[in-house]
Amino acid sequence: WAHARQELTDIPPMIRVKAADGEGVRALTVEELRALCEACLHEHQRRFLLLAIGTAARPGALVELTWDRVDFDSGTINQALPGVDHGNKRRPRVPMPASVKGYLAGKRSVGPVIQWNGKALTDHKRLYAGLAERAGVEVTAYGIRKACATWMRREGVPEWDVLGMLGHRAGGSQTERYAHWRPEFMRAASESLERLIRAVDPPWLAARLPLVSGVELDQLRYLRAAND
Repeated sequence: WAHARQELTDIPPMIRVKAADGEGVRALTVEELRALCEACLHEHQRRFLLLAIGTAARPGALVELTWDRVDFDSGTINQALPGVDHGNKRRPRVPMPASVKGYLAGKRSVGPVIQWNGKALTDHKRLYAGLAERAGVEVTAYGIRKACATWMRREGVPEWDVLGMLGHRAGGSQTERYAHWRPEFMRAASESLERLIRAVDPPWLAARLPLVSGVELDQLRYLRAAND
């Protein structure tokens, strides 16, 4: 603007700074997601990864999630902090895949969903850094979110559902406000991320996975083989 108003005679050189933990990272592979899950030593790590894969949420939204925003009646998670305007980085209400709902149902409590020694985490970076180091993964936590988006698009999930899961505005505010009470609310996206969870196959989740049919089991075996 200063140059346009002729307050500067020359345009100063532009310096591009790449965010160290932004959304420009590559998508993690299914094998890398599995390695992260296998690296989990504690419950808060397991919850973080399961929610990250099952909701495609921004990492910061997950560590700030509280139990009062996990609605088991509607089967949804409201990522937004009450009374907070998150600006362009919207935190949507999203459906829980069956595995996520089943896992959390047996652990419901009060306060932060992800906590360490009874205390809320200040951010996700230290948690994720330890997992990534043990798993030998060199991509930031945003690679999980990108992996979810890539998986859903490869599976042909409708663009509306993908945008909704990622928190990108896909409709009017009134439409979105009551959408979670519709039975089909982002169902395609939720079912797609459930298949991603099963393809990753976290070792600590097996006992809580809902039963699947023989046809679905064959599909999962195919997905695992295709992504290994």
